[in-house]
Amino acid sequence: MSPQFLHPKPSSSSTNKPSAPGIKLAPLIQKASIISFEKRADQKIWYIVKIYPQQMNLGLPVVRRPYLIARRYDDFVHFAQRIHESTHRAGSRLDLPKIKGRLNILPNKHIHVQRRAELDRFIQAFFVLSPSITKSLIAQEFFGLQKADTEQQVLRDNHDNITTRQAPSRLIRSRSHVETVQSAPPQPTIQKSASQPNLVEPFLVFRDKDMPVHPLSPRPYGAAEFKSYQDQPSRWKRLPSIRERSAPVPTPSTSITSFCAQAASKIIPWTSKQQQIPPSPLMVDIATAAMPLLSNSTLPSPSSTSSTSSTSSAGSYISRATAATSVSPSPTVSPTLRKIKIKVIYDVDNIIVIQVPRSISLEELRSRISHKFSDPSMGALRLEKEFVLLFNDARSSSSTNSSSPVTLIGKEQDLSRAMNTKWSRLEKVTLRCIV
Repeated sequence: MSPQFLHPKPSSSSTNKPSAPGIKLAPLIQKASIISFEKRADQKIWYIVKIYPQQMNLGLPVVRRPYLIARRYDDFVHFAQRIHESTHRAGSRLDLPKIKGRLNILPNKHIHVQRRAELDRFIQAFFVLSPSITKSLIAQEFFGLQKADTEQQVLRDNHDNITTRQAPSRLIRSRSHVETVQSAPPQPTIQKSASQPNLVEPFLVFRDKDMPVHPLSPRPYGAAEFKSYQDQPSRWKRLPSIRERSAPVPTPSTSITSFCAQAASKIIPWTSKQQQIPPSPLMVDIATAAMPLLSNSTLPSPSSTSSTSSTSSAGSYISRATAATSVSPSPTVSPTLRKIKIKVIYDVDNIIVIQVPRSISLEELRSRISHKFSDPSMGALRLEKEFVLLFNDARSSSSTNSSSPVTLIGKEQDLSRAMNTKWSRLEKVTLRCIV
């Protein structure tokens, strides 16, 4: 018959009974500490304890690896009760931090962090006690390996072995890629600007007579490497270099011509450039509608054109901006009100937040909530198909004057009525899931 793995429970009888079957008793322990906590498939919080065994046995050095065990908060409460009962019968008194036990009030989201620190202080104070207590059968059973601890250790070892086998294969692939790149003959090219014929490049060092490389370069780049980086599709979009974006290299004749053109453009008034640009239909319509009919006597003289060009240009820009502002329609519905955030509470350990459109149906909303709760990271919680949602209007800052502040959403009409009345100006609501 296979041994049964029993969990340590408080007992009112004597603690000098033999150890429970299926539990591997702990060796002599040097120290222990709680390193983390996790939620497992049973929807319970387990605290991970790392045990450091002593490396000496009867005066001889012994190599013992640290190991991990997992215990619940209730297990620590039972363990503390058994230790106090055994020492009370012996007539002694322990100086240990008291574990509060199960709280009756609703725990907050930081309760597990606080309990981890509380249990860690308890363990540190426990191993300072006399060896008659730390080496007792109760302590050896509690800090020993149980069935669940052994299964978790096997899973961790299998994961480490898979990771170790995959690492050399990646190393072999990277080495083969480097050997292929280094075996290709180098074919570098150097480009110089035609406007600088006597350009000296001090950052190039010639290791070989046909291979110019940079001093900080670890090795020369070959043609195969250039081809592999250029032909293969890259996940990052390549930006054009300065040489690709620059204009064609000017010859001495074109350089002089461009210099003369720039000088002439600075001398000629900038109003002449504006006259060469054909106006758009919108600019022509606005100018025709805004300017009154002027006679020949009221037209500005050519000498005053340059002085009034700035004012007329500013006026045309203002008129175009006014026209654009008056034509564009203003939004009637705020973008933040087209969707709504819904916070769904199942219990203190299972709370989700989803964002859905206001036109969502009740069936689709239930599907979104069930899919979110069934996520393994959320605990793989399974809900019934026709669950009901409860909305308490008294908690909202914009509650209506309805007769009942509590709204049950179990039909499509209930959801539509809540969306159009109570939630019409709310960006976020909180619902309770009733199963």
